[in-house]
Amino acid sequence: MEKIKRVELIEARKAKGLSQKQLAKQLFIGQSAMSKIENGSQPITLEQASKLTKLLKIKITDLGGTSKIGMELNELKAKLNKVLEIDLQIADLLTQAEKKEIDFDTFHRRLQYFEGLKRENNEREVV
Repeated sequence: MEKIKRVELIEARKAKGLSQKQLAKQLFIGQSAMSKIENGSQPITLEQASKLTKLLKIKITDLGGTSKIGMELNELKAKLNKVLEIDLQIADLLTQAEKKEIDFDTFHRRLQYFEGLKRENNEREVV
């Protein structure tokens, strides 16, 4: 959870013609929680920041206070890159199998290994 730049949030909300109550409703939080987020007394979650950026059509960096949010985004990006790398290895493995460059047992063992890596990667929590 992260504190945000209150002025940018308030200006973005007002530019969209939304009251605190209207924006809070769209975030599934109470108006008092929205007020606390805007005045900096209540931190914002990554999920709330993500929703705000979509609703207000702003960049997550416009909200400021994104050190933890930035770290979480970097961790998610790293996880995605790892999954993509594993998928490329699986695609290469399939090509080898189609060309009969490897036998079925080798293919099956390697496929299970890569699927295990993907599961392991997906199970790691982002802190």
